[in-house]
Parts: sequence; structure tokens; C-alpha cells
Amino acid sequence: MARECRFNRRLLSRHIYDVVTNTPKFQKRAKIIPSPSGIIYVLLISKKECDREERRGELGMRCLIVRGKFRTSSVVVGLATEHYDSSGHSFDACHLKIEKWTKENQLQFDRIQKEFNYFESAKWRREHIDEYPSQNDN
Repeated sequence: MARECRFNRRLLSRHIYDVVTNTPKFQKRAKIIPSPSGIIYVLLISKKECDREERRGELGMRCLIVRGKFRTSSVVVGLATEHYDSSGHSFDACHLKIEKWTKENQLQFDRIQKEFNYFESAKWRREHIDEYPSQNDN
């Protein structure tokens, strides 16, 4: 993420903030964020009592699904956390780089999608954000 330009990091931070602050404490939520740099980011927030090994597994599978859906991007970065409380919280990360999508990748993609349906009902929206916001945008 540090390789992203300042503007892209600002966009990413807005999405991370949205997921962390606007997801109800009793829900899990995942979000796909395509960066102008070509890297696709996957954010996952889970319930506090979620097992970390399960969360890591889910994050990895979601990253593979996103790689299969965005065939022009070879790199997917996943970030996962749970809802914050006074006892703290943890983070997990996944870096997936698949240069060439193979038949084996497609079989794995199909199996995971059939079982979990990750991002099947994702709602896509575009937003415009000025690189240099005016003073009135505070």
C-alpha cells in the first residue's frame, strides 16, 4: 500500500474508514476496492468472536475470487480485522499475485464460488473525488 501514490492512499483510507465505522458490530462485511494503480484491494471486517484462522482462510478465498473476477489485475491485497472494542483488535493481510490465470485457478474459483458465493451480489458504484479538494469541501 505504501507504493500507492498519495491520492490512491487517500481513496483507500476512505474505504477502510467506511468499512470499519459503518459496519454494524454484529455483522461481517467485505468490500472490493479497485485502485487506479491496477492493484485490487479486498477489505473484510468480521465479528469480534470470529476465529482468526477462519478469517484468514476466508480472506485468502475472497482474494482468489476477486483475482478471478478482475482478470486484468494480477495483484490482489487483502486486509481483514474485527470490530474494535476496548480489548483491542487484530489485523490479517493477504498478498496474492497470479500473473497468468490457469485452468487450475478457474477450477478453484468455481469450487469456492459454488460453496460460498463471495461477492455474487456486490453492488458496484463509481464516485468522483477531486485530487485537490477545494477549501469548501471540509
